[in-house]
Amino acid sequence: MEIEKAAKLSLKNILKEGLTDIFPRPFELDLLKNEYFQKILIRNVSRCLKGNSLESLEIYPIEHVLLPKGGPFDFRRCALIHPLDTLTFLALVLTFADELENYRPARGRKIVFSYRFKPYKGYLFDLKYNITSFNKHVSRKIRQKDEI
Repeated sequence: MEIEKAAKLSLKNILKEGLTDIFPRPFELDLLKNEYFQKILIRNVSRCLKGNSLESLEIYPIEHVLLPKGGPFDFRRCALIHPLDTLTFLALVLTFADELENYRPARGRKIVFSYRFKPYKGYLFDLKYNITSFNKHVSRKIRQKDEI
């Protein structure tokens, strides 16, 4: 995928789904709704990716925080990635997402139900391939086996 298209798709996905499912959505994400700001971000991310080096990415150090898990003194260490870095990392991955998807088994074979790359309205993955479709497929297979 072309770098600028990947940057735009990355931005759309972050607007749609946020930065992470661990931390609350930061209010700064509303800045991404501004078209002028979007153009600046897409231009900057594209420039960083076209540099073809780790240094050109201009990323911030990853911070870590401890979040409570279950019981007392039970924590998990979570990475807190700068929002601009999330945009850059996602755009980088999207530049070769089509190619990666081509190497995976065809959807019709119904043997891989994990995220299948198929961008649609800000979502990155095929909405039909998820844990629910996997469970239905497995249930059908079990019923077929019982009928034999």
